[in-house]
Amino acid sequence: MHYLSETLFVVVLAVCVAAGLAEAMLPQLNDLAGKQINLDYFNDAFVLGLMVSVVLLVTLLAGLYPAIFAGHFNEMSLMNQNRGGRKSFLRKSLVVFQFIATLTLIFSSQIINKQLDLFLDGDIGFNPENVLVVQIPDQTSFPVIKSAMESVAGVEAVFGSPLPSTASTSLISFEYQSEAGEPEEILAHQTRVGVEFLEEMEVEVISGRDFQQGNTADMNESLLINESVARKLPWADPLGKKLKFNLFQEEERTIIGVFKDLRTSLKSDPVPLVMVPTDEPHRANIRITGTDQEEVIQGLREAWADTFADIPMEIIYLEDSIKANYDKERKFGQVFLYFTYITIIIASIGLLGLSSFTILQRYKEIGVRKVLGASIGSLILKLFKSYLVLIAIAALVAVPLGFMLMEKWLQEFATRIMISPVIFLIGLVLGVFILALTVGFQTIKAARLNPVDVLRNE
Repeated sequence: MHYLSETLFVVVLAVCVAAGLAEAMLPQLNDLAGKQINLDYFNDAFVLGLMVSVVLLVTLLAGLYPAIFAGHFNEMSLMNQNRGGRKSFLRKSLVVFQFIATLTLIFSSQIINKQLDLFLDGDIGFNPENVLVVQIPDQTSFPVIKSAMESVAGVEAVFGSPLPSTASTSLISFEYQSEAGEPEEILAHQTRVGVEFLEEMEVEVISGRDFQQGNTADMNESLLINESVARKLPWADPLGKKLKFNLFQEEERTIIGVFKDLRTSLKSDPVPLVMVPTDEPHRANIRITGTDQEEVIQGLREAWADTFADIPMEIIYLEDSIKANYDKERKFGQVFLYFTYITIIIASIGLLGLSSFTILQRYKEIGVRKVLGASIGSLILKLFKSYLVLIAIAALVAVPLGFMLMEKWLQEFATRIMISPVIFLIGLVLGVFILALTVGFQTIKAARLNPVDVLRNE
């Protein structure tokens, strides 16, 4: 009963501390989950019942074993106990399991962070920095909006754009004449843009040329295709070839250029995209200066109100819109990182407990070895080597496990990083550092013991 009461006290104290930490971290959790979760420990029957159940279950599991063990051992078994028995094996197995989980999470968190960095900093084919997106109201002339917005100080350019979407809502069938003279079809997205769109968004024209301002032939007879469309066509050089399509009316236009694929998300393959110039786009992009942006936006709102008094102006940052495509992955990465930190702390505590218990049992051995002339360095190496063996065993499992889990996760993305051996090397170095930090002080302290004091106590 003594062991159960002590365990109950410790468990209740732990639950109280955990409840306080949960309450303190709840705002961060709500921010990550995008929800409003409230903890009511005493008025919510489920939460209260769960806490009571945890206290009772943990108390029984943690308190019964030492109580039963203490009631069955005798002095002779205490004097003749063997450190290398099943209890030692169980303790070491638990530490190995903790290290497997810790190393796997360290490996995985590095890979997830690198993939997120690729998402946020990867090449999407255009420059979204300092670009605002404004929806053009129905029955409103784009040239009127363009003139009003360009008059605001800090505005560098206003141009028709499909962004933040790179395609229309549906695929369109494009017809062309094959080399055999037979009509063939491909499916691609079609969008209408201002003639200055590629230049202002810094889109690379791979071959051919961009639309030209004031060029009537471009407005009525030309189109641009991206790399994905070019790969679908049978020609090595598609410039000068004609595509026929029917959106609002049947049109036949000549390909004058091939531009780099645009991607608002690196999670999926770029869409095949055809661009046609227009004077009346459905959406406007506004590139502004990088300084005093709030003041520029206020000026834009005032100019809009002067032009369209009854229509509210909706403005979003293009860069924010693109980053929102990775919001799920970003939150997953943050949660995974927090979970990794918690696992490292738990593993360190477990390792600290094992090292304390093991070194305490080896005090007599340490004293004898020092009497026989063993140096402090050799004792530290001997004591530390057993823990290195444990982390090596854990690494043999964690490396392939982490690789398989992350390889499966990365298969969901069209653009992905390659898993480098350096990631696992960094993880192992970090694991050894955690090991050294956790047990190093106790190992050094044990190796520096005075053998006279140890043997006298024995």
